[in-house]
Amino acid sequence: MPITTPTSRDTTKRRVRFVSEANWYEHPQWYDILHAPGTAGEVRGMERIARHWLSWTGIAPLTIFEPACGTARHLRIAADRGHRVIGLDCAEPMLTYAQASFDRNNLDGTFVLADMRQFDVRMLGLRRTERVDLAFCPVNSIRHLMTDADVISHLRATMSVLTSNGLYAVGIGLTEYGIEQSSEDIWEGARGQCKITQVVQYLPGDCGSRDERIERVVSHLTIMTPTEETHVDHTYQLRRYDTKQWRSILRRAGLDVVGLVDEAGATLDGPIELDGSGYAIYLLRPQARP
Repeated sequence: MPITTPTSRDTTKRRVRFVSEANWYEHPQWYDILHAPGTAGEVRGMERIARHWLSWTGIAPLTIFEPACGTARHLRIAADRGHRVIGLDCAEPMLTYAQASFDRNNLDGTFVLADMRQFDVRMLGLRRTERVDLAFCPVNSIRHLMTDADVISHLRATMSVLTSNGLYAVGIGLTEYGIEQSSEDIWEGARGQCKITQVVQYLPGDCGSRDERIERVVSHLTIMTPTEETHVDHTYQLRRYDTKQWRSILRRAGLDVVGLVDEAGATLDGPIELDGSGYAIYLLRPQARP
């Protein structure tokens, strides 16, 4: 499927440059601008989750943790709403940007450069008796982990930093082998005089095979400023799961699904386990002991 790019009616003369196969995660300002729309609503959704499943009254602040936090766009809003926030990521440019944005806005937050498969309360800057109320990992970030062992290690590490009543909200899109086809999305964001458009193709490989777990993602960015038009290509991989594979991971990690919600924190209709493909936020807790 060929990449398509939106056409612009803007005829302003700009210097045009092309960057082939750049890792755009090394350009956090672009990432932050592109993904900013809708972030405030997602943070309100997390608070809605806390009210319903953690009996949060809205008075005391929550301790919120995001592995794979990127530029900490969610945490920035959560901190502004009075919550204690902790972000972890393995990309130093992202965390440098996150810290600078917190400093500019006089916000407090803790940022940890670490592997999301291995961390503990000490690494997160928590005291021995302190724990996290709500952890969250949205928009398929967990699918960057490429083996069952890595995902299970991450899930167990996250459970180890939660309070006894804590919750982990994981946003993941599940596939249905044999049915899923290649698809394309267009995302847009703007800040000041910078406008960014991303065209993303999702190429699932051998759609009919449960053994073909890799989805290839092809991203084309167009960054427009008054003086320059920059095009950036970036290709990366995500791991695929159908319902059975995802349930197996959760079972082996010792977790139960206590609810399914959308980005607004609204409970989804139907059974707790998704039957088929689709994106949802899974609310996870350790399995209840008999």
